[in-house]
This record gives sequence, structure tokens and C-alpha cells, in this order.
Amino acid sequence: MILNLLHWGKNNGAAHSYLAVLSDNLPALRLYSKLGFEEQYPYWYRVKEYN
Repeated sequence: MILNLLHWGKNNGAAHSYLAVLSDNLPALRLYSKLGFEEQYPYWYRVKEYN
């Protein structure tokens, strides 16, 4: 499914693709690595602190 989406994007003018995945989602990280994706920068969620 992912490869089909990537091919569709390329055929429709996309030059780049990006993914967001939680750093502890090891199965997804392995899959995306096999597809040629690599980490560009870490991301973290910000939540408002309530007192």
C-alpha cells in the first residue's frame, strides 16, 4: 500500500515524501527504513501544562 501511494504521488508531481512516526514504533521504523526513509530530525509533542 505504501509503495502504491509513493508511486501515485510521483506520478502526480510529488518530488518528496515525508513520514511522521513515534520513535518507539520499531516495526514502523524498520519498514520505513527498508523503503529508503531515514530520520531527518526528531519531533516531540508539546502539551500545555495545567495546574
